[in-house]
Amino acid sequence: MAKPFFRSNIPLHSTFTIRVSGSGDLDAQAFVASGSLRLADLSTVSWIDLELRAGVALRLDVPGTYDGAIDLNFARQSTARVQMQVVKPDGSKFVYDESVTGTGLAAISILLVTQDQ
Repeated sequence: MAKPFFRSNIPLHSTFTIRVSGSGDLDAQAFVASGSLRLADLSTVSWIDLELRAGVALRLDVPGTYDGAIDLNFARQSTARVQMQVVKPDGSKFVYDESVTGTGLAAISILLVTQDQ
């Protein structure tokens, strides 16, 4: 299991991005990614494989806790690279870059806590 992405004291109006990619040709990328994030206002956003491979971005405009997970379903041994980051309004970043190799299921937990600065 990959390490979780946990950050606190994130300033409001930061941007959270996620991108999942594989290595080699498409036959070597034997996984499907999906994900969801419960927002601070208690609504939920979900992403499918195609969206995560293209990359998604979400503004963190409400103070509170954002939590969710990226799920990886491997059909056979392969590697998925998961890149996440929080870009703060001043341009500085919290970066997550993890490669997960496996078969079966793997999950990466996400916990982000924003606050009004």
